Amino acid sequence: MTDHQNDGSLAPTSGAEAQQDNAVIEQIVVDASGKGFTMEQIQAATKLSAGEITDILTRRGVNPNAPAKTMTREEQVFYCRQCQNRKASDKGLICSLTDEMATFQGECADFKVDETVKSSKTYKPIRTPKNEPNII
Repeated sequence: MTDHQNDGSLAPTSGAEAQQDNAVIEQIVVDASGKGFTMEQIQAATKLSAGEITDILTRRGVNPNAPAKTMTREEQVFYCRQCQNRKASDKGLICSLTDEMATFQGECADFKVDETVKSSKTYKPIRTPKNEPNII
């Protein structure tokens, strides 16, 4: 973690804090990669270069060149159930913008959280670079 100085800049952290921050960032990179996020999406969320991300993945035993995991229909529907753009049809839950079943991988560019679902007791937040750009 960093501390804000009086001039608004960030003060350097201690060695232990920096190591802990790096471990958290590395875990976020590995998790995002495993969930099908693109290199660009991971870069946007972490502010790391492609080379730094590749180094992290390699160090953590993840092949950075492996094909991204394809989301299952169940994983896509998990997102769709929490989106304002959802619509029921004879095909199941579909997108009201396209009238089609979900085809996105990682995250949907048109996702808009449905506040009525968000306030329910069963709501589980979706953490993506798009809806939480500062997840680190």
